[in-house]
Amino acid sequence: MLSLPVLLRRYRDAHRQYVELERVLADLDRQIVAAGRPSAKPRRHRAEPIAANDELREVLRVLQEAESPLPPREIASRLSVETAIVSRRLARARRLGYVEQVGKARYRVADAVPSL
Repeated sequence: MLSLPVLLRRYRDAHRQYVELERVLADLDRQIVAAGRPSAKPRRHRAEPIAANDELREVLRVLQEAESPLPPREIASRLSVETAIVSRRLARARRLGYVEQVGKARYRVADAVPSL
């Protein structure tokens, strides 16, 4: 069995690779859109899961339409999903630089948003 420091180091390395892959995917998505290929639009009631970038787009759309920063509970209400799901999406969007946390638990779209 591996020791805790080894496991933590492996976890940290895997997480870094995950974040880098998300950046690569976001860059590829930007290139596809720039090439004139339409990206898939999120549909409401579908059986298969929504692609990761579409999930972030939904959160960003709600934040852009809002007149002021919103808490995760309000975003979840507008998207008709659970608050925990929105919190995970917001954490990911924040790591990628798409949203900023304002105050204790409110979010808005970042001033300079990387391509999604």
